[in-house]
Amino acid sequence: MAVRTRRLRSRAPSTAISFAVVIVLASTVIAVLSQNAANTHDREVERGRAAAHIARLGAQLSATVAWTTEVAADASTDVTSIAAAALRVTTSGPVEAFVLTRDGVVQRTITASGATSRLGDTAADPVITAAEAAAIADGTTHVVAPVSLDGAPAIAVVGPAYAADDKSTLEARRASHPAVVIGLVRFATLRHPPDQPTLWPGAAVRIITQQGTIGAAVRHPLLTSEVRAGDAVWRVEVGNAPSGTPIVGWLVFLTGLIAAAAVFLAMRRQHQERRRAEDEVDVRSRQLEMIATTSAALQQSLNLAELLPTFAVDVSDEFGLASVSILVADDHGDFTEVFRYGRPLRADETVNVDLRRGWRTVGRLTVHSSQPLDPVSVQSLQAIADLLAIAVTNAQLYQREQQAVARLSELDALKNAFLGTVSHELRTATTAVQGFGELLTEHWDAMPDARRRELASRIRRQAGSLRHLVDDLLDYARLERESLRVSPRELVLGDIVQHLADSFSPLVSSHELVVDVDPEVVAWADPIAVERILANLLSNAGKYAPPATTVTVTVARHGDRARLSVADEGPGIPLEDRRRVFVRFYRLDNSETIRTHGAGIGLSILRDFADRSGAEVAIEDAPGGGALIIVDFPTAPVGATTAEDM
Repeated sequence: MAVRTRRLRSRAPSTAISFAVVIVLASTVIAVLSQNAANTHDREVERGRAAAHIARLGAQLSATVAWTTEVAADASTDVTSIAAAALRVTTSGPVEAFVLTRDGVVQRTITASGATSRLGDTAADPVITAAEAAAIADGTTHVVAPVSLDGAPAIAVVGPAYAADDKSTLEARRASHPAVVIGLVRFATLRHPPDQPTLWPGAAVRIITQQGTIGAAVRHPLLTSEVRAGDAVWRVEVGNAPSGTPIVGWLVFLTGLIAAAAVFLAMRRQHQERRRAEDEVDVRSRQLEMIATTSAALQQSLNLAELLPTFAVDVSDEFGLASVSILVADDHGDFTEVFRYGRPLRADETVNVDLRRGWRTVGRLTVHSSQPLDPVSVQSLQAIADLLAIAVTNAQLYQREQQAVARLSELDALKNAFLGTVSHELRTATTAVQGFGELLTEHWDAMPDARRRELASRIRRQAGSLRHLVDDLLDYARLERESLRVSPRELVLGDIVQHLADSFSPLVSSHELVVDVDPEVVAWADPIAVERILANLLSNAGKYAPPATTVTVTVARHGDRARLSVADEGPGIPLEDRRRVFVRFYRLDNSETIRTHGAGIGLSILRDFADRSGAEVAIEDAPGGGALIIVDFPTAPVGATTAEDM
């Protein structure tokens, strides 16, 4: 076989991977830059929002101071009117409670709900008491924080209940025991005012005052600013809002990854398709090379035993098959396996490819593969199978020619033996007749009657044998010229067989002849054909059955047929020879055949007469151990048969 080579492919990194890596890197850089720009922009936006909220806080503190001062001014003229003024403020502003004290003692408390409650603990806070003293001393409003209001950090606005034009001294003010109004507002209320947007939503906020801090420390303040609260200045620290993380960079990065994956998949698919195309071209080239090589190899011999092993191995190796089976069709179209290579598994795929020669299917190539075969491989297998079909046809023709030559040689040898046998049979019979005749002629007067009858009987038997042999020769000659004709008609088979059996009794003179016929059996047959068939049956039984044994002739009805059978007690006919005994010149190779004389054409002539009469012939074992030859005649017209019709 030709040497097959495979194309070497580069093992360098795939171009698709390189492009994908470049896209991923570029996407990463762009994503980082985009994320930084988005973070900077969002930070500036948050800073602006935080500054605006600080300004709103300052405005709310200023409003709280103004409302507390207004309530304190009302209290300076009429202490009893504080409740109405405080209630008006608490319902319209952020102040949640007002406390009126005098000399550090709580006089009244007003809450946003309008009900009064004692807020003594809050008013007693040292921070507030210090602010009260300062307010009485300088006559101004003071803002302090943090203070506790119901456990929550709050802002207190402390204002003296002085008239606006009061010019008295500090001692005079203290001596007059002025009232002080304390406005309280929670820091949470300032940050989340009713019906207004929330300040710094979600962000960490810390307010640093002279009295302390409100809120936890801010690790990385987004904005630090100052806000004025009455006579005080507070510092406000605002942290980042938790909901403002930009996703622009992630979107860019994710888009880059998707683009890289799409490019990689597209280029990989293109690469795979190119590889697949190259593989198909490579496989197709090797298969074409194998087809050419196989064509030359199959022409090297006409012996399938030499061709098939190499052919099966090459096909199995080339297509990666688990097994290869070659089947050849017989004359009836049935397939017979003549060679197998490998062993198929249950999971293997089976592909049957017919060996076609023109319109005929001369065989089949069956292959088993662990993987499904592609259409190109199936086409290549069909081309190889067609080449194998030519080789199988040529081998069969060669084998038939060899068989024909052998058969002709055998027939020639049989014909020579036939001529020798016939010559010997004729010479023997004529010599016996002549010898017995001469004895009778020369010693007639001196010979007793019994001896004369014995010699006459011998002459009669030899004449009968001679006549039977001549009839066979004449029948054989007519068969050779294809001029043997039969004329079937309705006849009583029992009567004619009974009459013929008596006439042919010399053929079985040394045996006991038993004739058992049904006189009512009617057959559609030619009397001459019945005569020649019975003569050959009795002659065959007389030759091969031992002397003194019984030969039985039977006529009976068998279904819709009239059956004629002859049974003997001889050696019988082996099963494997029951078809060959009807071939001209064929004789069994055993001791009984050797000791008897015959031309080997009796049963052949019998078969030809039966076929032309529409009868069927069969050979079975006789009940006594010999041969039972059966001829079934039709009982209705089947049409006269001539050689030209056959």
